[in-house]
Amino acid sequence: MLALIKLPLNFLNVLAFPLIIGIGIDDAVHVMHRYLKEGSVNLVYTLIGRAIFYTTLTTGAAFGSMLLAKYRGYFSFGAVILVGITLALIFTLIVLPPLLRLVKRR
Repeated sequence: MLALIKLPLNFLNVLAFPLIIGIGIDDAVHVMHRYLKEGSVNLVYTLIGRAIFYTTLTTGAAFGSMLLAKYRGYFSFGAVILVGITLALIFTLIVLPPLLRLVKRR
């Protein structure tokens, strides 16, 4: 992921990875919980898709503000988290639904 945004590995970037994983898992857990409760992927995203999008948007705005920092470490920390949670959101909204449908067929 760091190569994607052309940033060197530093201490703050390493601290970003657990945050990205935690936020990504949190969104997926919400989807899975609602899916087990409702049984329909379409209904799940109708009910919670907007909430997942907005929580990621606000988190991205908070960490994205670090892109304005003069200190390169804070800048890279914000950039890594911003890219990471965006990829986690894409996974949650685009990749996870077909996986849930595939598992349901079995």
